[in-house]
Amino acid sequence: MASEPEQELIETQRALEGRWGVKPPLVTDEALNRRLLLEALAERIRYLFEHDYNRLLTGLYLLDVNESQYQAALARPDLDAKAFALAEMILERETRRVLTWLKYASKRAADAAPPMLEEHDDR
Repeated sequence: MASEPEQELIETQRALEGRWGVKPPLVTDEALNRRLLLEALAERIRYLFEHDYNRLLTGLYLLDVNESQYQAALARPDLDAKAFALAEMILERETRRVLTWLKYASKRAADAAPPMLEEHDDR
């Protein structure tokens, strides 16, 4: 079974695959994995900037990214810097969503556990 940080990364990667079409390799080193996710996401953002800007905007809207952070990312000097800044925002937001999901999923699992019954002595 995966540790909490590993599970967080696995679920974040799944979210990025499903919502953003990002498929970086999953590795065991947490720092390297987060970096790979960020680089793969930045590459996808660059593609969306050039080929499907409306889809990018829709995704950002659905994530409810902060408008001032979005504007700051767009103020970056070139496309690569813009894409990387947006990728950082998206990765942070997706990770927070995953953490919330994991928190409530584990709570639901604990709540769903059958209650412990005391043994009765029927003498």
